[in-house]
Amino acid sequence: MSVARVSEISATSTRSFEDALQEGVKRATKTLRNVKSVWVK
Repeated sequence: MSVARVSEISATSTRSFEDALQEGVKRATKTLRNVKSVWVK
């Protein structure tokens, strides 16, 4: 049985869009386990 959880994260960066994504994922993995993918809205 598969279980998925969706969490919405916001992140910003003055450097680049990609840097904002990396910072958001880095911050999320401090409290969320097993982050497998990112979907950009």
